[in-house]
Amino acid sequence: MVNNGVKKGIASCLKQIYNLNPNSHVLFTVDGGRAQVFDAFHEAVTDITQEIGILDLDKYERPLKEVPYELKGMLEKLNPDIAINLFEAIPQERPIRIEQIMQLIKHGVAIAHCPGINLKTIRDGGPFENDFEELARKGNEITGLFKQYQEFEIHSGDDKYVLKLAVGEREWKSDLSPIRASMGNLPPGEICIGPLEDSANGKVIARGRAGEYHLNSYALLTWEDGLLVEIDYIDKEIVPELIGSCDKKYSRVIGELGIGFNPNADPFADILESEKSEIHIARGPQKDMGSIIQAEDHLDFLVLNGRVLGIDAAGVKHPIYPLETRSIS
Repeated sequence: MVNNGVKKGIASCLKQIYNLNPNSHVLFTVDGGRAQVFDAFHEAVTDITQEIGILDLDKYERPLKEVPYELKGMLEKLNPDIAINLFEAIPQERPIRIEQIMQLIKHGVAIAHCPGINLKTIRDGGPFENDFEELARKGNEITGLFKQYQEFEIHSGDDKYVLKLAVGEREWKSDLSPIRASMGNLPPGEICIGPLEDSANGKVIARGRAGEYHLNSYALLTWEDGLLVEIDYIDKEIVPELIGSCDKKYSRVIGELGIGFNPNADPFADILESEKSEIHIARGPQKDMGSIIQAEDHLDFLVLNGRVLGIDAAGVKHPIYPLETRSIS
């Protein structure tokens, strides 16, 4: 049973990002694998609007070979402005999911894509138990701090390791900013940017999560001129997956600097929650983060207990994250 605080938080999240209101038309795409999660989201939505449609993927043979034929009719009849995807992510269905998402975006729909949400994610005191309007204000404060600088240092391992990178004139994005005819992943609580592709140099310690992998020990990542050139990790078998294949275009290029600020996100949860807890970096640039190239894959690494320093035009370094480390003028 999901408590009322979590349901209230789900509604707050959908209002902040997707403008959920009494006039909203909401399309759920679901399957039995996320039934209890769907129940929580459905109750949160029905408290606000009754204009709801449900596309049940369990009616179809899985993995899907094509976009469900019902979708076109539901787009015409329901005319949704919000779509909430709550179903098991089957790797073979990725091309179909992309096609469905593109159809929704073409129709002007704002999509809440929730591949990482399970019962643990909607736990008491978890990442959805927040006032997301207030959390968005915190995100704007953090964005204001970071946008003052074009170069940064990420310190980890008790300052033993330092990774330096630059973002130039690129813009920071908050996943709590309102969206329309676009897609966002839930739960939210981060700002992110695509660093300049040749700018990352140095070493950084990752721990907790690396994409779908749980890191039970520290992983030392070495970057040279924007490329991830080495990973030192105790489990040698997964290192090739962590570092990325040379056969996949741009997969080892620096792809993201992200700053998590959701106070209830667990750094050891699935990556879509854990990355909202602290600093994370990624290999594999994405154009929607401001990069000029698009990699074939993208992998996030969590940097536990790290620090970020902004470097001003005079070369002076300013502690800016965590927030309590920054200087008060």
